[in-house]
Amino acid sequence: MELQDSARTSDEAARTIGCNVSQIAKSLIFKGKVSQQPVLVIASGTNRVNEKTIRAYLGEKLEKADANFVLEYTGYAIG
Repeated sequence: MELQDSARTSDEAARTIGCNVSQIAKSLIFKGKVSQQPVLVIASGTNRVNEKTIRAYLGEKLEKADANFVLEYTGYAIG
């Protein structure tokens, strides 16, 4: 489906398609601090991701992935 309006954020996506933000699934890409491997986290649009919880689960600190890293590993630009 191609949207006429922006859907870069959960709020914008919900408004554009006419649903609640909690019905939007957002995908976030992080990078393992040591391994430099991508980590995909999918969360409800209303939830914030707790990086400490992910770190405890993975046993590795996370870094924010920059736009080039995300494009390289996913084939998609941020947003």
